[in-house]
Amino acid sequence: MQSPQRPVLVVDDDDAIRDVVVALLILEGFAVREAADGLQALAVVEAEHPSLIVLDMQMPGLDGWGLARELRARGLTAPILVMTAGKNAERAAREVGAVGFVAKPFQLDDIVSKVESLRAA
Repeated sequence: MQSPQRPVLVVDDDDAIRDVVVALLILEGFAVREAADGLQALAVVEAEHPSLIVLDMQMPGLDGWGLARELRARGLTAPILVMTAGKNAERAAREVGAVGFVAKPFQLDDIVSKVESLRAA
């Protein structure tokens, strides 16, 4: 029997994208939590201390940049994998101190391999 693992937190305001990523990671054997915005994500991070945050950057309310700032201000740490649209994914990842990024649209196996490698690090 495996020991309980800290969950991966998937944060995206797009229900369809979030649902696909969550389902895929569960199929791959990860414990997963989800949040539709930065405020929900903040509550999950405080309660469950995820092993990795898969973070969309452009969300209403508390966006990815704001969430990263708020986590730092509260002394909460979790590696971040930025998952955002366009050619600015790498820049967004640098701006929030993320450990990696995937640009939307992405291949499903790309997100799985990134999550696996970053959780193993």
